[in-house]
Amino acid sequence: MNYFKRLFVYIQHYKFNSILVKNFIIIILLFLIPLSSITFLMYKNMNETVKEEISLINKNSLYRVRDVIDNVFKDVNEMAIFFSKDLKAQNFLVTDQYRPLLHNQYKDLYHMFDMYTFVYDYVDSIYMYSEINKRTISNDLDKDITWQEDYVKNNHPGIWINSRKKRNIYPYLLTYIQPIYRRYYQDLIGSVIINIDMEELSQLIRKNESTHSEDILIVDKDQNIIFTYHGDLFLKNIKDVDIYKHIQIADTPYSGIMDISGSKYAVSTVPSSDYDWVYIAVQPLQHYEKELQVVINYILFLLTICFVLALIITVFISIKTFSPVVNILSIFENPDNLNRFINNKDKDDEIKFIAQNIIQTIFSNRELKEELESRLKTLNQAQMVALQAQMNPHFLYNTLETIRWLVVELTQKENEPSRMIASLSKLLRLSLDSKEQLISIKEEISHAKFYIDIMKVRYGEKLNVKWEISEDILDNKIVKFVLQPLIENAIYHGIKYKKDNGIIVISGKRYASYILLTIADDGTGMEPKRIQDTNAKLEEIYTIHSEHIGIYNVNQRIKLVFGEKYGLKLVNGLNQGVIVEIRIPS
Repeated sequence: MNYFKRLFVYIQHYKFNSILVKNFIIIILLFLIPLSSITFLMYKNMNETVKEEISLINKNSLYRVRDVIDNVFKDVNEMAIFFSKDLKAQNFLVTDQYRPLLHNQYKDLYHMFDMYTFVYDYVDSIYMYSEINKRTISNDLDKDITWQEDYVKNNHPGIWINSRKKRNIYPYLLTYIQPIYRRYYQDLIGSVIINIDMEELSQLIRKNESTHSEDILIVDKDQNIIFTYHGDLFLKNIKDVDIYKHIQIADTPYSGIMDISGSKYAVSTVPSSDYDWVYIAVQPLQHYEKELQVVINYILFLLTICFVLALIITVFISIKTFSPVVNILSIFENPDNLNRFINNKDKDDEIKFIAQNIIQTIFSNRELKEELESRLKTLNQAQMVALQAQMNPHFLYNTLETIRWLVVELTQKENEPSRMIASLSKLLRLSLDSKEQLISIKEEISHAKFYIDIMKVRYGEKLNVKWEISEDILDNKIVKFVLQPLIENAIYHGIKYKKDNGIIVISGKRYASYILLTIADDGTGMEPKRIQDTNAKLEEIYTIHSEHIGIYNVNQRIKLVFGEKYGLKLVNGLNQGVIVEIRIPS
């Protein structure tokens, strides 16, 4: 019980910074993230499977509807063929005027139409129209003539189907018209007109439909709705109906889930096997809410069970992993516990090792503290010496300026010695300025020219300097006093020992990832082995050499500022002399 009280105290004291709390959060996340991901993927997969199943059921149901409707029109087609070949019908069609002798035949035709209308519930009425006598035989008592206007306008030589309203009011009809031609002359003598009642057809469809869709549509080739459960959409173009305008009409079957007016619908389209139209079934997913809810409830149940188990396991693991921390803290809270851990042979584990090292670390820290205090004392002494040493160059700079003005007063004008002293003073002043360790290449060139002016006084025409610096690198930064020591090295180790005049070429150019400065002299040069040894020493991390100290100093400062891949390299000249390459970042 005391153990758990201590845990509670630690949590209360450290809150979210507590290792126990952090471990708990990490472990619970390690459980929950994969668990949530798996649950999400499982839900998504099951949801997609259910939707695919819904789409498949919807499409299969639409196939049955298509077969029923196509069979209806096959029956209608057979009726029309039967009527057109009937002898009494042929007599009516070819007679140029009404004849009382044929009255009984006309009456028989009427009864025959009436019989078929009675047998087939979806057949509203049957007409037979003669192109010769312009008369119509019909079993329709309402004397519907609204079909004639479209009939006259139509020039279709074969069977055609028209959608309309009877007497332009009610009911909604699909009118099947089959032209009749004279057998030998092949001229049009009339037509059989069979009117199909939409409501009766709807009832027939619902009997054969397994999903009870919200709407079944038949759309003709012009995308006009020729059949629908909703009478207000009859004869409208599907693209003019907001809820259906995004449905794509194609010659191939389609089934999927669509968002219509903010709600999800299963939409299937199937082309007719025999006619130039497409069947569409629209089924809201709300009808399948129970099935979807069962899936969701099942997943939530699994997630809850897994979460509870993960929580229990997380608490157990967190407490067990925090136990070593409690033991270590107990050593700090009560140092007497240290001996107990060290002397306990059963505790020969990592905790015992850590406890032993704690004491060693404490003693080591004391020793390090004493050593650090000693080193700080030594450093302070070194700083005092450095400050004292800095006074000497300042004194020298002021003395040089005084000498320069004395020389000018003696000669009453500027002269070579005074100009030489002025350049030397400027160089000394720049070396004393410690504010900026990085300056532009343009400034560095200016500093180097002060030194060259001094050397020109000494060597005269023997020393020639040529500058080939690209203007696009002048603003780039470089370590201060890089060029001067290298130019000095070129003069004293190359040009000085020549009998003839010498030249130093200083060039600079930008490359993709670096800038390359070169100082090339035509002096006496160096042996290849010596150049190789010097380059090897330049590659060392820390170099302290008495020979060519300027080269090593410059190289070390560049590496310290810009990194190990930058610095100096020596190369033999093409004819004679030495080339010093300076590589800095661009």
